[in-house]
Order: sequence, then structure tokens, then C-alpha cells
Amino acid sequence: MAAKRYSVPLPSHSTLSHVPLFNRCVGVEVNSVLLAVSHVRATIDSIKSLVSKRVDSSERQSVSFVKRDMWKFDLSGFDVVMVFGDLRLMPLFREKFEKELREGSLVVSNRFAIPGWNPISSGDEFYVYRVERGHQNNLN
Repeated sequence: MAAKRYSVPLPSHSTLSHVPLFNRCVGVEVNSVLLAVSHVRATIDSIKSLVSKRVDSSERQSVSFVKRDMWKFDLSGFDVVMVFGDLRLMPLFREKFEKELREGSLVVSNRFAIPGWNPISSGDEFYVYRVERGHQNNLN
């Protein structure tokens, strides 16, 4: 959960700043071991949040995980996508995001930049992008 770990800063003029990000999270993983680790981590984080009373139970996130091939998983219903990808796959992720995500959607990439896109925010190991159609700010 890089957004939690890195506290992703969004620009103050963000059109999505009023939208509560990550109310519903779906993790997509094809590797059974990584899927199990994700389930365990999410459960531990949820318990820690409730015990420390950092999050009211009514504000809890809905986190689920599915065992699927990410390349066959439809992203069109999501507003925020976080990718933990390999440098060699970033051009393929770009193509998938451009085909499936709606304009205004956010893409957070952990570690590697998406070639040809300019981030709206970045940090030590993450990049945040907004999907925009027909605008220059996502093109080199």
C-alpha cells in the first residue's frame, strides 16, 4: 500500500481532492503467495487502525484481493490505480491505462516512471499521474 506508506501528495488544485481516495480498494495479483501476503497485511493494518483508533470503524476502507491476470482485468471502473511493475513492463502498463482508464483517473506508480507521461507529483520511489486525453501534459 504505497499510498499509505508514502502519503501521496496531490496538488491542491486537484479536481479529485474532494473524493475520498481508497474507500474501496481491489488488489489484483496472479501469484498465490503474494496474494496471501496481501490478505495478511491488510488484515493486520485494519486491526492496528481499529486498536489505535486512528480510523473510526465507519470510515474503514473496503479492501479486497482477487487472483487474476492483471492484463485481463478491466480497469475501466476504477478512478485510482496503483502499479507495482517492472521497468520493462511500464510501456505496456501505459498502453493498458490509456485504453481502459477514464479521463481524470489517477495512476500511482511505485518505483518506475511511465514512459511518455509527466507526473503531477512524485517522491523518492513513486510517481502520480492523471489520465488526460488530447492534452500535452502526459506526453513528452
